[in-house]
Amino acid sequence: MGNDQENVCGKKMEIYSRIVGYFRPVSNWNGGKKEEFKDRLEYNVKNITEGKQVIDPVTISVKEKQSEQVKVAA
Repeated sequence: MGNDQENVCGKKMEIYSRIVGYFRPVSNWNGGKKEEFKDRLEYNVKNITEGKQVIDPVTISVKEKQSEQVKVAA
């Protein structure tokens, strides 16, 4: 996502990213945000499979979370 589109036809491209509802040029970001941007992954919604629905995520206990992690790992 980071540097793969910086040079097209020998010209520097301005890369924009959506931030809280509006687009901002990445070149205006501070160094930390630019590094974070490089680590971001793109997802295609069509490729995401339906997972388990969480009814009330606030009340799930730590033990239940650990139990689910063990089931997923198995």
